[in-house]
Amino acid sequence: MAPMRILRIRPLVLSLLVAQALGASAPARAQTEGDAPLEGHDEAAIAEARERYAQGAEFFRRERYSAAIAELTEAYRLWQNPTILFALGQAYEGDAQVQAAIDTYQRYLDTTPETDGRRADVESRIRLLNGLLATVQIQTNAPGTVFVNGQEAGTTPGSIRVPTGRHQIEVRAEGYRPERRTLTIAAGTETQLTFTLREEETRTEIIRVTEGRAPIRLPRPVFLATAGVTVAAVGAWAGLGGTAVRRANQYNAQPVRSDTERREARAWGRRADVMMGLAGGLAIGTLVVGLLTDWDGEDEPASGAAEGDGDGDGAAGATGATPEANVLPQRGGALLLLGWRR
Repeated sequence: MAPMRILRIRPLVLSLLVAQALGASAPARAQTEGDAPLEGHDEAAIAEARERYAQGAEFFRRERYSAAIAELTEAYRLWQNPTILFALGQAYEGDAQVQAAIDTYQRYLDTTPETDGRRADVESRIRLLNGLLATVQIQTNAPGTVFVNGQEAGTTPGSIRVPTGRHQIEVRAEGYRPERRTLTIAAGTETQLTFTLREEETRTEIIRVTEGRAPIRLPRPVFLATAGVTVAAVGAWAGLGGTAVRRANQYNAQPVRSDTERREARAWGRRADVMMGLAGGLAIGTLVVGLLTDWDGEDEPASGAAEGDGDGDGAAGATGATPEANVLPQRGGALLLLGWRR
C-alpha cells in the first residue's frame, strides 16, 4: 500500500522537475520568496549547481532515484537554494527513503518564510509520509547504538521510526556482543523489542574468573617420576636410532640384499621414529609438570628460622621467581595459563 501512495504523487513531482530542468537558469526562475538570493554566492558554483539540478531532474525522470539524490545533494551543497532542497525531498520520496524525505522536507520548511507558496504542499507530504512509518520501542540491558539494515538509526534504550516492510534491527554496545532481530512491521503500528546483550569474553574476564581459584600444584615426586620416564624414553630412542642407522649401513654395504634384510632395516627405522615421538611428547609433558610443581612448598622455612637466618637464604626464597600455571576449563577444551610468580 505504501508504494501506491508514493506513486500517486509522482506525476506532479515529475512534471515540476522536468519544467524546472528545461533551461540552465531553471532554479533561478523557480525561486519563490525566501529562496537564497544571488548576492554573496559564487557565480561558478551557482552555474554548476544549476547543471547538477538539471541532471538530477533527468535522473528522476528515468526513475534513477539514487543518482538523482547524489546530484541534488551536491547541487544544494554548492547553492543553498530551497528549490533544490524541495527537489531533493522529492527524490528521497521516490527512492522510498521515507525518513530522509521527511527530514529534507522539514529542512525546507525551516528555511522558507510562512508566505512561501509551497509550504502547504510540503506539510501535506510530511503528514502523508509520517503515515508510512512505524515506531519501534527498543529496550536493552546496556546503552548502545541501533542500526536498521546496517545504517545507524538512533540510540537505545529509546524508540526509532522505520518505514513499513521487513527490516533487520541490530544493537551494538561497547563490551557486548551485537544482537540482531529481523521483523516485518506495518505502517502506523508500534512494536516493542527487548535485547539482552551478552558481555564479550576478554582476557580480563578470564583473569577475573581465575582470581578466586588456587593454582594447581603438583608435588616434586610427580615431576621426578615424569622426568625419569622421559630420560628413559630418550635413552631408548637413542639406542633404537643407533641400531636403525647401523642396520641401514649394513644393508647398504652388502653387495647382495634380500627382502628380509630390507624389511628388518626398515622395521628398526620405524621403531626409532615411534620412540622419538614418544620421547618428544614426554618431554613436553615434563615441561608442563615442571611448571605445575610446587618447588618451594616443601622446603619453605618457618617464619622464625627465616628471621634468624643471617645468610639471606630465606629472603632469596621469598623473592625468587617460580613458575606458576593454572588450567581453566573452556567450551570444547581447556585454557592453560602459564607464568612466573615472585
